[in-house]
Amino acid sequence: MDLILSRCQRKPKILYQYAWVVGSAIVIPNSFHLPLLKSYDFLYLSVLALTFSWVLYVAFIHLWRYSLVRPLHREHCPGFFKRNIDAIIVAVVSALFGAVIGVATTKMADRVWSNPNSVVESEGQKTDQVFEGLGSP
Repeated sequence: MDLILSRCQRKPKILYQYAWVVGSAIVIPNSFHLPLLKSYDFLYLSVLALTFSWVLYVAFIHLWRYSLVRPLHREHCPGFFKRNIDAIIVAVVSALFGAVIGVATTKMADRVWSNPNSVVESEGQKTDQVFEGLGSP
């Protein structure tokens, strides 16, 4: 198993370690501020873009392409719901609590800040206003 996994590692490993990536992303672009490299100042943005893309690539590898191998037999490995029952319960309770709080807050806001445009005029007042605007025949 070690032989298989060692072939799957990205080479060289040092380029994918956060300490080296972040350290290099800070040091390399800022080295253009040294008097020795001031004449190459036109390369600053290119190097900055390159190091930033390298940081993003390593973050992508570590966050979405990362695998954790645990040598267990299938019989000893619990299923999805057994492994994650606590997270599922917390998510459901949080969703229900958020829905109830959201509805209660909306209702409370409607009572506290009433909309002045929500006053409805009666039909008799509307027709009187229409005829007043037309004038008498």
